[in-house]
Amino acid sequence: MDYVSDPTTEQSVLPSGLYEADPDTDFIGPAVDLRPARRERRPRPSHRRFWLRRTVVLLILVLLGGSGWLAASAFMARTALLRAQTGTAALRQDLERGETAQASTRLAAISRDARRARTLTSSPVWRLVGLLPVAGETPRTVRGLAYEADVLSTRVLPRFVAIAAATSGGALRNGASVDIDKVRALHSELAAVAPELEGVVRRASALPDEALLEQVAVARTKLVSDTAEIARSITTLRDATGIAPAMLGADSPRRYFVALQTNAELRGSGGLLGAYAVLEFDAGRMRLAELGPNKMLRDTYPQPTPGLDAAFADRFGEFGSDGFWLNSNMSAHFPTVNTLWSSMYQRSTGDRIDGSIAVDPIALAQILKATGPAAGPNGETVSSENVVALTEQQIYARYPALAQDAARDQLQLAIARALFDRLIAPVSHDVGLFPQLGAAAAGGHIRMASNHPAEQAVLERSSVAGALPKTAGPYLQVALNNAGGTKLDFYQQVDISYSFEAAHGERQDVSAAITLRNGAPATGLPEYVVIRPDLPKNAAAVAGENRHHVSVYAGPGATLRGAAIDGVPLEMLAGTEQGHPVWSAFVILAPGQDRTLVLALTESGTEQRVAIVAPPLVVPATLSVLGGTLRRDEPPIAIDIAAKG
Repeated sequence: MDYVSDPTTEQSVLPSGLYEADPDTDFIGPAVDLRPARRERRPRPSHRRFWLRRTVVLLILVLLGGSGWLAASAFMARTALLRAQTGTAALRQDLERGETAQASTRLAAISRDARRARTLTSSPVWRLVGLLPVAGETPRTVRGLAYEADVLSTRVLPRFVAIAAATSGGALRNGASVDIDKVRALHSELAAVAPELEGVVRRASALPDEALLEQVAVARTKLVSDTAEIARSITTLRDATGIAPAMLGADSPRRYFVALQTNAELRGSGGLLGAYAVLEFDAGRMRLAELGPNKMLRDTYPQPTPGLDAAFADRFGEFGSDGFWLNSNMSAHFPTVNTLWSSMYQRSTGDRIDGSIAVDPIALAQILKATGPAAGPNGETVSSENVVALTEQQIYARYPALAQDAARDQLQLAIARALFDRLIAPVSHDVGLFPQLGAAAAGGHIRMASNHPAEQAVLERSSVAGALPKTAGPYLQVALNNAGGTKLDFYQQVDISYSFEAAHGERQDVSAAITLRNGAPATGLPEYVVIRPDLPKNAAAVAGENRHHVSVYAGPGATLRGAAIDGVPLEMLAGTEQGHPVWSAFVILAPGQDRTLVLALTESGTEQRVAIVAPPLVVPATLSVLGGTLRRDEPPIAIDIAAKG
């Protein structure tokens, strides 16, 4: 286009008569028509700028106008979520007690609260605010929590309640027979609900976890941890019901060695083998084939057990563990104990077994919670409230002398038979057996192993296997073997404190403080309880004094920097078991005495989470972790929930 010059303004004039703006002095915009006959015209702004301005203005108006609603709905959603969260915790307790009717009623209230929270956080205001950087993370997380709570209450928890009802009150069995078809159907239902739970944990873990209000951050962490806990329970039960038909003799008859252990004299796998039984299963029907005291089992040494490595002989050879029944369960790795028992039983009797089960009186108490009390000898009732004291304390008060061994055996066997009869009788309680067995397994009071490799691989995914883990990372297990021959471990107490200290590349320094407390009284205990057969003849013994062989297992690759007891340096015997380093020492405890063993360790890896396994005591051990968190070695659920939990 050609330009001409206007001498009065020294500006370029377009052929149309409009002036071109001077960018140095004039407003940059449309040129002005100075002719009186023409009206001023302005070209329209671009559509993009126009709509951008209007959108920003609209967003501001929406945010200003919706801020009140956002605050009100946030408060109401938070209230509804808290009610749903509290209700879910109570529902879990209902299910653990077998109160499925109460659980169903509670589930309806949880569903209403979760749906209300989801509805309140689904408005356009919540969506718009959630788009904001940083400030939108809390609203996005709240919306996500409400959504996942709704999914849990409508698609997961109802099935969980139904599953609990299906396993409660003897629903899977009729007397001594287990309905294998129902077990298989239950497995299918568990296999279907497990992915739903995994999805909730995965999505909740992916929600924003930074720049959150404290209450929202706590709620997010709790949802992830609580849901993961439910997922672990479902996964464990799914695995158990998957192998149960075969283990119950669906394909061919099975025989299991059952060790009745006593915590009054501790062993690595639980307690002294006081009595034993053999259970037979054929197409789901259970039969008590044998029941007897430990003295009926013939010791088999010096014949070695196949499959044991040199490390086992180094650790336990001096105690005669391979062949001497009373010391055959000193290892903390129950699969090794099963290998010993299977071989020793066959050499002793000529009969083969398909696996082993170990139970102690705490496990029996859990079982009695599900079955109800049993009719014991001489009209005595054996219940979940008295079976522990009866078998680990009162039995020695009734028959205190060494010469009364036969009377003690007779009472113990009578109690065992009464419990078996109660187990196969019709159920009067509405308390599921599975939750009680799960609680016993988690505390180390029931252990199970199979001689069929596929089944054993499944068992080792859960705590019931009592297996040293194959995974790397910080780990601590304390095993106590009574080395004094007393029955004082009924009073034994243990406190374990684990501290993360300093990292060095791919390794880190940690320490473990293990306090052993002999809670036994100095006087008034029966002769059989306090006797010390480990001492030379005519040696003076302190009444109530106890002696332990203490073993401390760490994670694979860990090293010991030093050890002390009550502040005095202690030399511990080093060994290995199943790839885990282990250090051992004898510790003597006077009645009422506390002694603290401290190990300074260097562990592999930088993860500040530790799995701790304590001995299965009558009084549960206390655990604490400083500078890190406690890890549960339970079945994986496809994702690592701890990274963001």
